[in-house]
Amino acid sequence: MENLALFAVIVLVAATTAKLDAINALAPWVPW
Repeated sequence: MENLALFAVIVLVAATTAKLDAINALAPWVPW
């Protein structure tokens, strides 16, 4: 169970990082 929780945290962090990277990449072209 501990491994599953750790895996979930890693996936969540990776997804958040990817989302932020995507936002930063699109920011110059998106009219906020």
